[in-house]
Amino acid sequence: MPGIGLMMIVKDEAHVIRRCLDSVRPFVDWWVIADTGSSDGTQDLVREALAGLPGELVERPWVDFGHNRQEVLDLARASAHRGADDHALWIDADEQLRSLPRERPDLVASGYHLQVEYGETRYARLCLVRLADAWRWRGPIHEYLDLPGASLGSLEAPTVLVTHDGARSSDPDTYRKDAALIERALVADPDDPRLQFYLAQSLRDAGEHDRALAAYAVRIANPAGWDQERWQARFQTARLLERLGRPVEDVLDAHLAAYQHCPWRAEPLVEAARIERSRERYEVALLYARTAAALPLPDGRGLFVDAATYSWRAWDEVAVSCYWTGRFAEGLVAARRAVAARPDDERLRANVTWCEQGLAASDVDG
Repeated sequence: MPGIGLMMIVKDEAHVIRRCLDSVRPFVDWWVIADTGSSDGTQDLVREALAGLPGELVERPWVDFGHNRQEVLDLARASAHRGADDHALWIDADEQLRSLPRERPDLVASGYHLQVEYGETRYARLCLVRLADAWRWRGPIHEYLDLPGASLGSLEAPTVLVTHDGARSSDPDTYRKDAALIERALVADPDDPRLQFYLAQSLRDAGEHDRALAAYAVRIANPAGWDQERWQARFQTARLLERLGRPVEDVLDAHLAAYQHCPWRAEPLVEAARIERSRERYEVALLYARTAAALPLPDGRGLFVDAATYSWRAWDEVAVSCYWTGRFAEGLVAARRAVAARPDDERLRANVTWCEQGLAASDVDG
């Protein structure tokens, strides 16, 4: 059976590295980790956490994410610990493996996506690749593994839990630095769709909302690359317009444009339902909410899926608008669906009570 080698780049991750490595160790057979200049003792913690497991810690100067990850990939291919059919597992220090399978999966494809969880956000990420195949890292930041024509699969387990509490999270200028790095890369390749998208994301996270809107517009206009990035660009545009206090009609139009672009994503409809409900336009809100509630959670094909939208938020919007339009029976069903996903949420539990009381009163009146 193919083995699995752990591949990482780290710097000043002493506060999180042990948590990561403890979660990963049962799943891997060997490791190669490059430290790019830690001054907090990360190196010793890596050696301690992985003691007894074959592997090596190397020191490398920092260049950029793609370059340094490629260095580790090349070292792994040359490692004496590597088996002929081994795969490499990539993970960051502020991440953990969860739901480890009882048995090692049979790795027959060239690469495998794992499900990533960050708060309520879900998406699939290519985390396991066969070392014998010609995979390469692309991009200076928001880098990705690339091998045209590679056979790909998905694993239900393990999953990756992201907490974003690593070294980068402590730098208040992280996103501005990211944006500057991406802008430099775009000088060489101005039409790169992935760089265009993540420039917008970085500007948004840096609080430069007007510049982010302009960058999202550039990505929307570029038909190349992954279409889910274009959908996200539309959806994030709508959210930014609302944050900036733009006219509600413009915000709603932007959400509906996102839904038109990808009608199997419920997030824009739930936001539209929320906005219309807040305007006490309950019939219109219910139209959006019902449509959203009927959509299933995307099966790994969506970028940055908001799990809450599908598990309870759509049902919550249905319940509230049903209550205010006198549809108590339908509202009660929806309220119970929402509270089943969040049983400790007092507001959702109160919605059940309100719908029950409304239904009882309507039965008496009837």
